Amino acid sequence: MTLAYLGLALALTTQALAQDEGTRHLSVEHRKWLEEEVVYIVTDRERDVFLMLEASEDRQRFIEAFWKRRDPDSATPENEFRDEHYRRLEFANTTFSRHTSRPAWKTDQGRMYIILGAPNEIQRFETQRDLAATQLWFYSGDSGKGLPNFFVLLFYKPLNAGEYRLYSPGMDGPLSLLHGKEFSETNRDAIERLIEISPDLATASLTIDLGDPQHPDVRVPAPDEDEIGALPGVTGVTASMAPVTTGQPGVGAISARPPRPRMLSRTSSAISCMPWPSPLMLGWRT
Repeated sequence: MTLAYLGLALALTTQALAQDEGTRHLSVEHRKWLEEEVVYIVTDRERDVFLMLEASEDRQRFIEAFWKRRDPDSATPENEFRDEHYRRLEFANTTFSRHTSRPAWKTDQGRMYIILGAPNEIQRFETQRDLAATQLWFYSGDSGKGLPNFFVLLFYKPLNAGEYRLYSPGMDGPLSLLHGKEFSETNRDAIERLIEISPDLATASLTIDLGDPQHPDVRVPAPDEDEIGALPGVTGVTASMAPVTTGQPGVGAISARPPRPRMLSRTSSAISCMPWPSPLMLGWRT
């Protein structure tokens, strides 16, 4: 194991211990709500305020306000946002648990499904002899809400085993998708083979990583603050929602699917900056 991996492992362990210390005073129910049920949609500010609350009753009122402010139609008795969120959570836990030993909501596919909902289309490549099991998830979004018009997520199984991982063009590269001596040295051979299998797959394996802060298409606009008002039990404290998003227009063409989806990887700003307003709030229906 390299020093880089050791450093990363140490950093993740330190972060986990710090989070455990911060939530130790919570009830089992409230800790599960914060660290599992809404972990991908709660903002840092909301999390901090929730942890500041001392009384269980105040935390319960906070949870009620949390869902109420996300309700897209307060005139109806249902909270469509909350219902859809828990549907996605249940679907992720039942669908993506087969090839992992950890809770499925923690997997890359589970996380992306909970955040984005069902993709418009899934292409599966799971029977090719020299290709790692791979899936392409195609999405359409609203660029005015901080997402590309079209984008694709590429998942693959490293060494063709275990759970699907979210692919990164910079961190993984096309060679990681193929196995065999003929693909052991150059990306050129790998790309030629990927093109034979699927032009969509070849394009996704090379698409620029939008998480690169030096990339000219990456911008982080200054968001408007959205005050939700004073929270119970915290005098003079308001939870200011300021989601940071990345806005890029869709460009180009991929195979016969116009326009070409952007590639979002596990390091991409538009993913790492989520949670932002739910896809339901963006007008998506899944």
